[in-house]
Amino acid sequence: MHTTGSSTGSEQKQSDARPRNQLMWEDQAEALDYTLIADLSNEQVRRMTREELARVIQAAHPTVLSEDCRQRLLYFDRGTLERLAFLARYSCQNQISRTLHSGKGRHARFNTQKK
Repeated sequence: MHTTGSSTGSEQKQSDARPRNQLMWEDQAEALDYTLIADLSNEQVRRMTREELARVIQAAHPTVLSEDCRQRLLYFDRGTLERLAFLARYSCQNQISRTLHSGKGRHARFNTQKK
């Protein structure tokens, strides 16, 4: 059997699927806004699946994560994903708070309830 490439057919299909999956992640992340993330309770975060946690983290765009880390979120363990989701929630709350204090966002909310 003669092959022209160094990768098998299944490897080729997987590498072709990665960019499409990345685009899907970005579309899903855009569906979540800062207010929804900021309003998540501790219990809601703990009940989320690993995929949902990764989606919340992606949507919050935390500056502490490099692009490499963002692309590898699904490989992180659950405890790390939960901590990053709490960090994402805190980041969104701060972003909303800054918007409120600057007077630029009249419709932004900041949840002051303890979680």
